[in-house]
Amino acid sequence: MTRPYVDWKQQEIPFGVSSIDRAPWRSYMDTWDGSRFLDALGVVLNGVSPQEAEPTAQLLSEAGFRSARIEIGWGNVSFDNENVLSEPQGSRFISLISTLKKYGIRPIILLNANSGNPVPGKTVKLHLKKSAFKGDKAIYVDNVAGIVPHYTGLSGQAYQTMYPVITAVDARTGKLTLSAPLSKDLKAGPLSLTRLKYRPLSGTAYADGKENPAARQTLNGWNVYLNTVTKMLMNALGTQNNPTDKGFDLEVWNEMTFGSQFLDIGNYYDPKLQFSEYPVYTLGNRKASGGEVLLPMTIAFAKQKKLAGVRVVSGFSNQRPWENGAELFTGEAGFSRHYYTGYNGAQSLFAPNAQTNTKKVSFRHRKNQSRQQRLFARSYLCVARVLVLRLPYRIYRQRPAAFPRAFQPAWTLFECGRRPAGRGMDDGDQLVERPLCR
Repeated sequence: MTRPYVDWKQQEIPFGVSSIDRAPWRSYMDTWDGSRFLDALGVVLNGVSPQEAEPTAQLLSEAGFRSARIEIGWGNVSFDNENVLSEPQGSRFISLISTLKKYGIRPIILLNANSGNPVPGKTVKLHLKKSAFKGDKAIYVDNVAGIVPHYTGLSGQAYQTMYPVITAVDARTGKLTLSAPLSKDLKAGPLSLTRLKYRPLSGTAYADGKENPAARQTLNGWNVYLNTVTKMLMNALGTQNNPTDKGFDLEVWNEMTFGSQFLDIGNYYDPKLQFSEYPVYTLGNRKASGGEVLLPMTIAFAKQKKLAGVRVVSGFSNQRPWENGAELFTGEAGFSRHYYTGYNGAQSLFAPNAQTNTKKVSFRHRKNQSRQQRLFARSYLCVARVLVLRLPYRIYRQRPAAFPRAFQPAWTLFECGRRPAGRGMDDGDQLVERPLCR
């Protein structure tokens, strides 16, 4: 080779465009010891019962796994006592975490508020006096005890629980006014409502300038949730007094394509509520707004509580390509990605059968899928398989969200604009203007 192996231009592929001659991994070269890869092996470990925890952890440890991702959602916190987790979930988490420590597996805890069970909640049971139909914006019940307007709503009308939200109550007639039309018919008879401890994340001031105190209450509730979960973890791991490492890591949020309605109260009202101001959180030289303030809030919490050795990473980045190593919050350890490939086991060469044994190799996507479906297909593949599928994909045709982009030490905006120069470049670490499109 007559020129250096590292060539920055190799990564200059605008977002959404493929290239047959440029290979992004050629834009940088970091040589790591092989142990770094071996130590990075991890597994998602949700749904493991206390009886299964011991043999599962032992098997994973013997197979070389060093970390386990466990979701302890905000909805697992007790409604009546937010200092503890609800049972039996709390005992199950403690058993699993303790067992992982025994076998040298480090837990990375997913902090999430999936809209199916976003925050502490309770069920309100009553009786629907008369049937209601799709499109109705009011229902009638036999009593209104336990209903708190704007904190109570229906279940089963959408993915998000507490939808539609009950916005007004008439105790005399039993009329409940709804925040949005019913999406399904409701038959007269027993009816279960859901009351949530906190309202979905929202603006701090309404369009008319009136303050919205519920926005701050929800954010304060997130800090209570952090405190409860991290204390439980340190108790289970026995690391309360460890000055160098509390023994766990934190990931903030999980994917934005489903279950994230709680990040925006607009998903619960039709018409949407209007706001003039939204929460903003500044950390270092970066700031976040809206629901994504939860990330810098968590980083700041870990520092304030002196959670030594605890690494906080972003999960908002799971299904989008924008996050990069040059634009992290101060104290942010990194970001996570879910590399969905559109893999179809029934048609793949990795699942041989009479059909696939005789057909030619093809890396074409299924024609009946939309672009978004192809990109976010629910196919959780191991790292090795993703590498096998992606690297030869149409010879060198790299999708911009592939591994090389996430791992490169410098940043590209995937389109014309600004980026910092990478390591080994004349510009050092200064932000420079360079055209990224041709």
